[in-house]
Amino acid sequence: MKKLLLILLMPVIGFGQCIKGDCENGLGLYFWPDGSYTNGSWKHGSPHGIIQKIDVHEGKLIKSFEGEMEMGLVNGWGSETLYDTKGNLLGTYVGNFENGDYNGWGIWIHKDGRIEKGTYKDGKLIK
Repeated sequence: MKKLLLILLMPVIGFGQCIKGDCENGLGLYFWPDGSYTNGSWKHGSPHGIIQKIDVHEGKLIKSFEGEMEMGLVNGWGSETLYDTKGNLLGTYVGNFENGDYNGWGIWIHKDGRIEKGTYKDGKLIK
């Protein structure tokens, strides 16, 4: 069923567009030209508020994000899971974001289960 949905959406995905709701100033689901999508609230045509974002590269999942964005930039509390270009899990960060990067208190959970928690600055654990 998922493959059928993707096949049906391919013409839409080729151009990138809002396929449900209001992706200008409201709630909407937007498919990007590469097959990635953003679902949630929008302000002036940018993701703004609580968002779910799935990024793909050459058809493979490389990142999923759920949390707060301000005018298209990750800011506030959220959860991000990263994958390599083959689709293998790298790890998950849960915590505060600022200017699109890990900043503030957070937890990084490695794919092997190890946990690093504390204060992050510009994506790096500092204490």
